[in-house]
Amino acid sequence: MTVRPHLVSQEPDTLPGTVQRYQRELSQHLEELREQQAATEQALAWFASLFEALPVPVLLLSDVGTVVEANGSAVDYLGLSRPLPRAPLMLRRLLEGRDADLRWVNALAHARTQGEATLEEQALKPGNGGARVARIVLRRVDNAEAAVRGVALICSLIDLTAQVQAREAEQARQAAESRQRDAETRSQARAQTLSRVSHELRTPLNAIMGFAQLLMADLDHLPAEHRPYLAHIRAAGADLLGLVEEVLDINRAESGQLKLDMVAVTLADEVHAAVALNRAEAQALDMRIDSDVGEAPRVRADARRVREILINLLSNAIKYGRHGGAVRLRCGHDEHDAWIEVEDNGIGIAAELLPQLFEPFNRLGSERSRIKGHGLGLSICKSYAEQMGGRLTARSEPGQGSCFTLTLPRWDRGRG
Repeated sequence: MTVRPHLVSQEPDTLPGTVQRYQRELSQHLEELREQQAATEQALAWFASLFEALPVPVLLLSDVGTVVEANGSAVDYLGLSRPLPRAPLMLRRLLEGRDADLRWVNALAHARTQGEATLEEQALKPGNGGARVARIVLRRVDNAEAAVRGVALICSLIDLTAQVQAREAEQARQAAESRQRDAETRSQARAQTLSRVSHELRTPLNAIMGFAQLLMADLDHLPAEHRPYLAHIRAAGADLLGLVEEVLDINRAESGQLKLDMVAVTLADEVHAAVALNRAEAQALDMRIDSDVGEAPRVRADARRVREILINLLSNAIKYGRHGGAVRLRCGHDEHDAWIEVEDNGIGIAAELLPQLFEPFNRLGSERSRIKGHGLGLSICKSYAEQMGGRLTARSEPGQGSCFTLTLPRWDRGRG
């Protein structure tokens, strides 16, 4: 027996039923769209917060390099304002360097075509001043929604300022060391040359002085008109020997070969000794020497060198002082150093000449005067002071006088 399927007849939908069904479907689609929109907005908010919280400066750029958005790190790093200005801000305006524009244009083109480009060690001039160096990395954004917003590139900045500064500092240090080595080499060569020349000069000069002394011992056999010549020979020989000794002294001091006996030196004693040796010279010019040393602390120095410096400073103050004037010596000290000031009221020194004051053989024009000298005394004094761990400085005013200050470390420095 054959069983036939039971056919169920379906009646066509009525219009109200169709409308209701479409309304239900439309409501369902609207709900799905709302959920999708909410999810999209949530994702965008999450990405926005992530973008803002990135510790690395990041910017969103248009295809021509205009800043569309910048995170907080980029705003701080580049000194930008929040909100960003309405006028287009071109990132290239913050780049520094002669070829910065060309490098930037090439990087933009490469990032657009190849997807990525990097500018190594690009100098930047932030809006808040200062200077920075960064590695700039550009990456193309292939996203339709980003394109609608005008975003074509992501630009990240990796700060290299500290690294570049450290490298430049190390290069500067190495260059300074190289210059120092070159200077020491030249100084040693000069010292050796001066030493040889000075010793070679001293030998014939000693012979001249010796024969002059022999002739002086037998003046009765010399014609009277020749005796002044002999006196000139002796004076000139002594002057040259003194000059040779000065050259050797300054050579030894500058090359660090000066022998010093560093002991506790009482400044007052050395001041009194120097004044006593120069008093006759001062009296000959009707000059007064006022000494106010007080209770100056002892210093760590070579007593003989300190006395030589003071004698030289006092002699200069008298020679270049005012006839009938005065020379004043004052002592002072702090917890680290003690010092002596030698001040006169003489002709003074022009301000533009002060930097040349301690140069060997530079008499600052005094060679045209009647005052004798070679221009080595102050150079030697300065070298002595520095070799003893001190310093010799000067200040002066034309027509008012000069003041030289010898500063030396206290003997009790660092001894509690």
